[in-house]
Amino acid sequence: MAQTTLLPVAPTVSLGQAVDAAWERAVSAQESRGREQVAVARQTAASAWTPHAPTVEVLQRQGRSGFSETELGVFAPIWTPGRRSAVAAAAAADLELAQASHRATRWRVAGEVREAAWALETHRADRAAAQEQVRLLHQLAADVDRRVRAGDLARADSLVARAEVLGAEASMAEFQQRVASAEARWRTLTGLNGLADPRESTTGPTNDEHPELALVRLEVERARTQFEAVRHSRRDPLEVGLNWRQERSSDIQGRQDSVGVILRIPFGTDARSGPAEAVALSELEVIRLQEQRLRERQAVDVRTAREALENAEQQVLKEQARLALLRERAQLLDKSFRAGETPLPDLLRAVASAAQAEGAAARQQSAVGAARARLNQSLGVTP
Repeated sequence: MAQTTLLPVAPTVSLGQAVDAAWERAVSAQESRGREQVAVARQTAASAWTPHAPTVEVLQRQGRSGFSETELGVFAPIWTPGRRSAVAAAAAADLELAQASHRATRWRVAGEVREAAWALETHRADRAAAQEQVRLLHQLAADVDRRVRAGDLARADSLVARAEVLGAEASMAEFQQRVASAEARWRTLTGLNGLADPRESTTGPTNDEHPELALVRLEVERARTQFEAVRHSRRDPLEVGLNWRQERSSDIQGRQDSVGVILRIPFGTDARSGPAEAVALSELEVIRLQEQRLRERQAVDVRTAREALENAEQQVLKEQARLALLRERAQLLDKSFRAGETPLPDLLRAVASAAQAEGAAARQQSAVGAARARLNQSLGVTP
């Protein structure tokens, strides 16, 4: 009698470890770290003594009769009132936004890991149900062969039983291929060979703000600080310079040195600052509207996920009750078949129905776990 060999299951890791592994492999992780580095650099620039780097100006003139003039000037821009604090606030908002983007991006990666884990779990449940069906049919086919040799059954019954075994093995091979594909996607996502245990406890209200809501809230704050920074940057910064001049009118006369202080005051105009302020204000209003719509969508997502979990939990009870009934029916028909009271086709149909119910119950159990994971995802919970 042929035996069905169960495939070994790879060692499992926690869901949090799988999310960490997927995060390290994600391109978005590097992008997030880059945004944080840029934000830190802007914050460092906002704390500098000057808004821009100082400049040096050198002038050399030569004329007739030994006339010469050398001039050296050093100029440094200075912060105008309110501009430095506005730029510093914008830089701090950039850093907070980059950190919130890091958390939100990792939360999205967690959603991908959850979906991949439960897809693999569902395919493995289907494969396990198919393996059990093959095992039962092998036992039934062996019993039919024994009774054919004893003269209790016709050879046609043995052929039907063997055909059912081959059909079940073909179905199991298909489920195995689906498992292999899901495992390949899992390895691509996480770099791990083992399947994370995807089970999660039901999560209630959390004190932590949803990563996406926190991100859009900080985007609003950043847009506001950027608008304030633009308002305080209507003109270029003031420049203070120290100037040294040396003059020599002829070869026989001595030189004359002088030192001066220069203050450059640039003027700002509405034609220069108006468009920038309008763009910053428009961005602020758009992001505020996005925040409102996101909060509405997030509330709908949570409500929908809760309803889906409740429905899945009710459905799994029905599938388990149906499975128990069909198993009992298959057992009764098996006893009746052994007693010669039930024809083989009736028993095969009962075994197939029980096997299908086994797979449906396993899939529904996975559906409950996936629904719970989606609820946690909609609540902003990251493993």
